[in-house]
Amino acid sequence: MRRPSAMLICALLAAMVLGFYGDMRSQPRSRRESLIEVDELPPVIDSVTCPPGTLPQPTFTWCFIIDAHDEAPLASLVTPQDLLEYSYVFTPPPPLVPVSSTPEFSRFHKEFDALVDGQSFPGEYTYTCRVRDRAGNISEEWTCRFEVVRP
Repeated sequence: MRRPSAMLICALLAAMVLGFYGDMRSQPRSRRESLIEVDELPPVIDSVTCPPGTLPQPTFTWCFIIDAHDEAPLASLVTPQDLLEYSYVFTPPPPLVPVSSTPEFSRFHKEFDALVDGQSFPGEYTYTCRVRDRAGNISEEWTCRFEVVRP
């Protein structure tokens, strides 16, 4: 018995594939593009635990907690909440310097504890955060601002 050549095998495989899937080049462009769904929707920050606007208590610790969810055109593309990644920047008044999440995005940055020393550094404090899904989409920024005054 004679063995089929490699070209014959490739030709048969190509005929089977084209016969099963059809020739994609003959399909209208919109038909080809609708075969793949892509998640281009950013996650949504639902809430962040922020201190009230003005605080008479000069020194305290605050835990910022970000609550967010993802949105996508198909349920299979939605990033589960435990896989969302968080980023933050905590900005105290000068001469203190801002503290940023490192690495910039991580699942472990959902919560951030800040010691606010308003006795030594009264003024406006800012906490800004964002969320990224597994498709790389980034939410809009959410900003908390509060002011610490000396009693």
